Amino acid sequence: MFLRIRHPQEQLAAVAPLLCAGITTYSPLRHWQAGPGKKVGVVGIGGLGHMGIKLAHAMGAHVVAFTTSESKREAAKALGADEVVNSRNADEMVAHVKSFDFILNTVAAPHNLDDFTTLLKRDGTITLVGAPATPHKSPEVFNLIMKRRAIAGFYDWRHSRNSGDARFFAPNMASWLI
Repeated sequence: MFLRIRHPQEQLAAVAPLLCAGITTYSPLRHWQAGPGKKVGVVGIGGLGHMGIKLAHAMGAHVVAFTTSESKREAAKALGADEVVNSRNADEMVAHVKSFDFILNTVAAPHNLDDFTTLLKRDGTITLVGAPATPHKSPEVFNLIMKRRAIAGFYDWRHSRNSGDARFFAPNMASWLI
């Protein structure tokens, strides 16, 4: 995969993370049309999650970051999250039931997907881009069927191979946090 940056004034340090984490998170956000008027969740505030938060924010979505670590709350806000939820806090989770259009799950460790599928609106989708070494437990299928909710995987970098995407990335990624 090649990404050509045509504008020499763009900072290479800001572009470097786009070659993996950026494309991995941008492609599903674009595919499921994250943007103004959409509520997007990002599960996990690691490398992929950092980029997912920044991109969803840059696309104009209302971004809610999910973490199990209180120490990451301020970092998520600095990256552009409008809200941060500790997914171990039942009250914080319940406040978001049936409210998300799209959730980008970046966590590469097995966890309970039902905790997040219940947060989806009717016709909402949770997409997994983090690949755990051992499988997730099977989700409650009735919850998916009755609300037309979907769980998807995404590994398609074709959406990010054109210069239009590079022009989107550059002005929005000027300050990548390492």
